Amino acid sequence: MSIVRMKRVAVKSKDKETLAQLKQLKNYHYYADDLGFIPAKKVSLLSEIPNLSYEVTDPEISETIQPPVILHNHFWNKPFEEFVEKHGLPNYFNLDPTFYLALCFEILFGIMFGDVGQGILLIIIGLIFMRKKQKAVILTRVGFFSILGGFLYGSFFGNEEIIPEVMEKFNLSYWRFELLDRNNTENLLLFVMGLGSIMILIAILMNIWDLIQDKRKLVAIFDTNGLAGICLYGSIMALAYGAIFNKGLSPLAWIIGLSVLLLGIILFLLEPKYLKHDPSVKHAFKHLWNSLIGFASSSMAFLMVGCFALANAALMYVVWYLASLIPSLSILIIILGNGFVMGLEATEVWHQCLNLEFKILQPRLKASSD
Repeated sequence: MSIVRMKRVAVKSKDKETLAQLKQLKNYHYYADDLGFIPAKKVSLLSEIPNLSYEVTDPEISETIQPPVILHNHFWNKPFEEFVEKHGLPNYFNLDPTFYLALCFEILFGIMFGDVGQGILLIIIGLIFMRKKQKAVILTRVGFFSILGGFLYGSFFGNEEIIPEVMEKFNLSYWRFELLDRNNTENLLLFVMGLGSIMILIAILMNIWDLIQDKRKLVAIFDTNGLAGICLYGSIMALAYGAIFNKGLSPLAWIIGLSVLLLGIILFLLEPKYLKHDPSVKHAFKHLWNSLIGFASSSMAFLMVGCFALANAALMYVVWYLASLIPSLSILIIILGNGFVMGLEATEVWHQCLNLEFKILQPRLKASSD
């Protein structure tokens, strides 16, 4: 899960025939007659060109011409490189977000579309079509996480009795999260919003690392997607969830949380001064307000994860209820019902994951555009 390390090649040869062979060399990235890049593991290929005089050095971040970015990920995460490329490749000296993006996509899909039987079908469909369409490989990944979600919910093609009975038969202890239990709805929504907040905060931390690597330390401190954002957003979410789940916070926790929140507000108000934006007080407070709205919007978007999980469970409940009303057609109703729900829900969940992926990547996208 990294970016392929490159070597800077300063070409000293002037012979046209030699340069022509260099341009055709596999894995060599030509920029000019006297400059190019080649993967560090492929440097030995340069020696195969007769009479080629060159000097190999490590790329420097201060150089105007940066090495090409080639993503190199483990086979499990490799299909997700397409999503990263769609939003924009990271800079050469930055972190490769593919692993993190893939993990978030898979976890969110598994929560929204948790069913053991339907997850198995997704894997089978992915294996069948992976040769014709590369993106189908992703179905095998999300199918695996759907199976995990299905075990959590105790759902097998929408039936919530089969898995507990099998576990009991083998004398295995088993606990499941009952989605349609009214007492669990609030906990589910709080969980997914908290999970989304953590995903966004981790993305901001990755962005801070990239900004430091790019020697943009002031931006890393004062930007919305920098230390200021971590303090503001992180403290608000920590205080809110601490108050909800602990039925109140200790005085020390309040002091620490409010101190971090105050630090975040101060950094936001100082941002126009240090990043050379409009230095007016009005602009500073407007920037703070817009950032708060942005963070709230991103957090609320993750509520849809819980809503889709509930919708999937409710639809499958209807399917099994209809099957119980017409015993003679029960098998047909279950098959058609599962097909309908899979076609509808899986497609919607897929698009929702893509939307949430943008929310997670937003800090990095903004940084790359600045």
